[in-house]
Amino acid sequence: MKVLAIEVGGSNTRCLALENLDAAFGFRFRGANSDTDRTADPRLATKRAIETARSRGFEPNSYAISFAQWPIPDLTLLTDSLGIQLTAMTDAESAFLSSDISDHGSLLIAGTGSVGCKFESNRIVKTADGLGWPVGDVGSGVWAGFESLRAAARSIDRGVSDPLVEHVCRVGREVTSSSWASDRSKLNSIRDLVAGPAPSIMAHFAPALDLATAEGSQIAYTITERAIDGLCETLNEVAETGRDDIEIVLAGGRIGRRDSLFAKLFLLRLRDHFPNLPITQVSNGLSGLLRTIVDNRPSMSELRQVVDQVEFENLDAV
Repeated sequence: MKVLAIEVGGSNTRCLALENLDAAFGFRFRGANSDTDRTADPRLATKRAIETARSRGFEPNSYAISFAQWPIPDLTLLTDSLGIQLTAMTDAESAFLSSDISDHGSLLIAGTGSVGCKFESNRIVKTADGLGWPVGDVGSGVWAGFESLRAAARSIDRGVSDPLVEHVCRVGREVTSSSWASDRSKLNSIRDLVAGPAPSIMAHFAPALDLATAEGSQIAYTITERAIDGLCETLNEVAETGRDDIEIVLAGGRIGRRDSLFAKLFLLRLRDHFPNLPITQVSNGLSGLLRTIVDNRPSMSELRQVVDQVEFENLDAV
């Protein structure tokens, strides 16, 4: 059986084509909220993913897709034009399904955006935050990037040397075509980024915050502590501690990866708050998507192993 799992995120779209638990191939490209267009339609990312798989001779029997937004977009016109049926859900649902400890619990996503969800029988019954930047999404990649850019601008304006400024400018030179030479050009570039058409580009600067924190920047550490405080507050709104069948699932690029410095700092705080609850980190929701469409119900550990072994080709680099 051939299946296609598509994860349309805020910064990246990832697609995994699978046949009989053997990964045929995987690819990724910029997400629905592109770095240059606030109005980008996630259905276009969906269409591109499906057509790319088909152009490589892969004709799936089943499709599953998740979106980093609620409500999920209406896909009727797309599925009718392509002659397919698919299973669609939010990224929160696919991330929670990627965990195999319980059907009940709390999920916290901190990727490009952030949201907390309470699950009962694998269904969302309560949410917290997820309001989108700049209203909410505290602790997310966009939030961390914005706070880093703002702190760097203030430091530049005051003539303060700090590792955060160095890392922000380095990332700026990598992801923009602006000049980051003089102090004035740096300030202009930061203003252009913050006022630009798509806030998701600011998520690229979140790693700069982590690197500066690791190098002892007090400015970066203060922002990191505020991010952790905000995410803990979001999780507290959806967490339930009075049951023994509850778990906490952490997902998204900021807290779902075990090698992330920010995730390690966040986990330390979280274990103080919830010392008796199991905590699972989920780097992506692809295994949860596969769980809904793969025949013979393989174990989650098998599905995660398949996903982890895939090298996702970057179509934007071609």
